[in-house]
Amino acid sequence: MENAREITMNLHDTSIGIWQDNANDPTFRAFAYKAMLRLLRRQGWSVTEDPEVCANYPTLNRLARKGNLRAELQLNGRCCELKVWATTWPLDNRYGPRYDFRKFERMEYLDRQRFTMLTRKIIRLFERKSRVAITDRTDATKRKLTAMQLIEKSYADSWHRDKVAGHPICTQMRNATSADAYSLTHGGEVWTTDVKGRIIKGRAFYNINNMWWVVLNRYERVNRANFELFVGQPDRLREKRNHRLRVKSIERAMRAAAANGDTARAEVLKRLRLGGGEPCRIWSRKEKAYYGTGFSGYQTSRAEAGIYTREEAENECRRVPHILSLETPDGLRLTFEGEAA
Repeated sequence: MENAREITMNLHDTSIGIWQDNANDPTFRAFAYKAMLRLLRRQGWSVTEDPEVCANYPTLNRLARKGNLRAELQLNGRCCELKVWATTWPLDNRYGPRYDFRKFERMEYLDRQRFTMLTRKIIRLFERKSRVAITDRTDATKRKLTAMQLIEKSYADSWHRDKVAGHPICTQMRNATSADAYSLTHGGEVWTTDVKGRIIKGRAFYNINNMWWVVLNRYERVNRANFELFVGQPDRLREKRNHRLRVKSIERAMRAAAANGDTARAEVLKRLRLGGGEPCRIWSRKEKAYYGTGFSGYQTSRAEAGIYTREEAENECRRVPHILSLETPDGLRLTFEGEAA
């Protein structure tokens, strides 16, 4: 190992990056990129080209899938990076879960364990043939740093940090406007919701783009978009804002009732979900699959697809008209390309 290659492995959320100082090493592609491809295939991942990128650029990008997990592997000069995400969480980013933040946190329990196991295998793979220096930006949580210490650490590592202020500064008003149309201030008091839809209170600290850290207590923080924050105290604090969870529960009960032949219960649940309207579905031409329940994930089976009111389906399809189609109850698929979003 005296003359072994030296590399740096950067771990952050669900991103695994392999770096080396020598940018002109012609063997790096075989050492890192091809080795990662072989490992993914051995672990049961299906690997294909990225059609969106390959259509415009000659590239080494590859997409991979295994169960609910998806991954992108790319080689850029002296960096080989693997990014992993899942298809099971609600669609917060209009371009899909591939571009969401906090991917590891959003994964289901078993998917988090699968990703952790994959990370360990990749580390062992490169430790066998090189000297590896691991930089894990998630290690701070294991050292019991406070929420503010974690935020300050992220500021110290950020390229967007203002040198005078010591933290990023929001320069666009639309990213600093709360859901109730007030201006968000760095360190100001805000209200938002937890994962169950309960109203919680904290202090907001600017992160990047339209994202704000919200410090809840000494050790807890959440990362929220500006449109998920309220400056004024919301009404009905005891009322959960859990529409998506409610929808998932109703649709799960509907399918169970239909499977058990209880058509009367299934019809009651259908009226509760749709208010008397007919169920529409949302078809993704890109994924060649239906939206799952609550705008979350994809389903190839029509029977397992999420159901939506006509208004919900139209609004979502008009938001991304070049990808989505509305499927009517009789199976007719409508597109909205050429119309205003």
